[in-house]
Amino acid sequence: MMKIYDTDFNFTGGLLTCPLTRRIVIHHRAGDGDVLSIHNGHLKQGWSGIGYHFYVRKDGSIYRGRNIEKIGAHAEGNNSDSIGICFEGNFENEKMGKAQLESGRWLIAYIQESYGKNLKVLKHSDLSATACPGKYFPFKEITKASTDEVVSKMFEDGIISLSNISNWELFLSGSAKPKADYIKTIIRRYQKKVG
Repeated sequence: MMKIYDTDFNFTGGLLTCPLTRRIVIHHRAGDGDVLSIHNGHLKQGWSGIGYHFYVRKDGSIYRGRNIEKIGAHAEGNNSDSIGICFEGNFENEKMGKAQLESGRWLIAYIQESYGKNLKVLKHSDLSATACPGKYFPFKEITKASTDEVVSKMFEDGIISLSNISNWELFLSGSAKPKADYIKTIIRRYQKKVG
């Protein structure tokens, strides 16, 4: 399990409680820097403090911004029912590294699990006329359930059992013969179910 670092920022004014959370909105910072610099920048703009609920750095570290129970300030007109995640970097001109990608995937899964339901995951550009989170942002990869998550779900649902786990391990390692197309079909079905 990854760690989320608490920031304990002081916010000016009162933050409103989010009545219902239905969505996760993905952003990029369009630059580099720590979470405190975002908080201070948002304060200078006259906001209560950092508008994002989470910030994922290039090294994979995850920082809490606003409490997820509070309404964010990250996607104008769409804040009252969403959680904002910001990723360090400018994905209009750079690609995301593995550590940041894995942390982002874990964080989305963690939020989904915390709410006990699949929240819709959107790019900021799905809601506003913006390039955010950038043309090189790996949206499909970051929102797709990992093979490990899919296999865990299949094990829970009885598709994989202790008696046939070695066959699945062979398939997932790439050692199985291509005849196992039905396995690919089952995996795709479960990826849709959990992804």
